[in-house]
Amino acid sequence: SGFIPDADISKVTHDPESLRKFKSEREGLGVSFPHRIRTAEALTYTPFGNGLVLNFAELLIESEHLGGSGAPDLLFVGLSSPDYLGHSFGPDSLEVADNVVRTDRDLADFCRWLDQHLGGRYTVVITSDHGVQSIPEVARDMGRDAGRINLRNPGANIRTFSELAEIAPARVELDKAAATMLGRHITPTSEITDELILYFEEPAIYLNWGRISELKLSGERVKRAYRDAARKMKGVAGAFTNSELLTMNAPKSDLEAAVRNSFRADRSGDVLIALKPGYIWDYNGTGTTHGQPVEDDQHVLLMFWGSGIVPGQFDGPAAPTDIARSLGALLGFQAGGVRTRILPAIATTLP
Repeated sequence: SGFIPDADISKVTHDPESLRKFKSEREGLGVSFPHRIRTAEALTYTPFGNGLVLNFAELLIESEHLGGSGAPDLLFVGLSSPDYLGHSFGPDSLEVADNVVRTDRDLADFCRWLDQHLGGRYTVVITSDHGVQSIPEVARDMGRDAGRINLRNPGANIRTFSELAEIAPARVELDKAAATMLGRHITPTSEITDELILYFEEPAIYLNWGRISELKLSGERVKRAYRDAARKMKGVAGAFTNSELLTMNAPKSDLEAAVRNSFRADRSGDVLIALKPGYIWDYNGTGTTHGQPVEDDQHVLLMFWGSGIVPGQFDGPAAPTDIARSLGALLGFQAGGVRTRILPAIATTLP
């Protein structure tokens, strides 16, 4: 875009040509910057998708007469293009740098439009649902410990462990280590019907309870074997059985506390695995993702702007879940869960 001076690009990106093969190709855009946009679908993987959404928000505000007299109106606007292109190109890419400055300008234009149509009668909150990690190959090129861990599920054409190892080597590593702990032996020619993992859905493995019953194995012993085997894998920060997470014992670490906060007994798997910073679950060897209890994934922006907001920067605990309670306090009613806070950016109750 030219918004970032050439002399500063290298300070905010790490995007060597040799590593662009690890970006994800989407909708014919390719992996080299700049991109030629040929379809409407491709447009959503670029910053220009934001402009379409914000223009629609303006149309909606006008057509529905939002911000008029009476009770306050609440409008949610989701800009998904940063998510799409962030997954595809990684946070260190030229694409994401360009997206940040273009999105900043789009939001500035949107706020100017709100000023013109609503005067000072609006409050804006900007946040995100998650952060993102670097593409592992890019992170390693910058000298950081990083990698991909592949536990993906086998297709119907996979028959043996040697075939499974070609598409999900970490899964075979995990199976073999757990089998040894259970007194079992797995060879490359072993049928995958001997696998005790029924399904992997990040960050958990769901065990094959039918097969465990056939082998007359203790279910708790099997869970502990996979937990202990997972803990020894490169890139794994910790692993927990669902039985452990169901106890009333206090968490022994911040990591366990984070996993417990994401655990649901009726949906989560039998063994939950958390990865170290820099490591992500892998499915196709390109792009990047999020979802770990680490700084890069947990740290998101939270900005308040407009009527009833105290100018300044505030250091202290904050979360997107605090938004409901804070806006409720601003508008004179209670909202938000019991663990949420009224943030110090809130000045007073609006008249």
